[in-house]
Amino acid sequence: MSIRSVEQYISDDDTGVIRGRASVDWASSDPVIDAVIDALVEVTGTDATDLDPLFEYVDPDALTALFQPTSNATPPAVTAMQFAYDEYAVVVTADEVFVIEH
Repeated sequence: MSIRSVEQYISDDDTGVIRGRASVDWASSDPVIDAVIDALVEVTGTDATDLDPLFEYVDPDALTALFQPTSNATPPAVTAMQFAYDEYAVVVTADEVFVIEH
C-alpha cells in the first residue's frame, strides 16, 4: 500500500469542516498507517513528528493487520473502520483514508 495522493478541502455545506483524504495503492507494501499519518498531517498542518502518537488513539499494529493487502495487490477484506484522533474522526476504507474535524 502506498499513498497515491493527499488533499485537503473545506466542506461545501457551509459547516466549515476541514477534511483531508489520502488515496491508497494496495500494490505497494507500505502500511496503511502511513496513509493515516499523511492525511492527519494534511488536515492539521502539523509535521508528522509533532503529531500525538497514534498508539494513544488506535493500535497501529492492529490497524495495519486489518488493512494488509492480499498477495495479489487487491484491497483487504475489511471494508472500513473509524477511530477518533484528538478532535478528528479518521475513517479508513479499502480505497482511502479520510480525516474529518468534528
